[in-house]
Amino acid sequence: MKDERVQRLEVDFVFGAADTEKSAQSVIEGEIKQIHLRVPNFTNDVTLTLSVEDEDSYEVFTSGAKARASNYNLKAADLDDSLLIASTFTLKATLSDVPGGAGGTAKAVIYYWGIEG
Repeated sequence: MKDERVQRLEVDFVFGAADTEKSAQSVIEGEIKQIHLRVPNFTNDVTLTLSVEDEDSYEVFTSGAKARASNYNLKAADLDDSLLIASTFTLKATLSDVPGGAGGTAKAVIYYWGIEG
């Protein structure tokens, strides 16, 4: 049996100049306590929305639109104290329009209490 403890999961969303959506799947069992979101300084003035979908593709969290060239710490209050995750989930980063230029890499760092895998 694996021990429960604070874990960290880092996900990069690499957008090309014409991309508007990227996603990544992971498997954890636990409670998401905080998400650090970094939105790069895209060429075009776009916003990024981060969402979490459970294994049945139900959206269980959305960050709302976040401005480019900014860092955000989505803490317990934003997550209704915590977000329960059991099994496979999908992180989805959606841009309001194409980023232009060379694109860029958005990053989400998930801090959770539980076990990975």
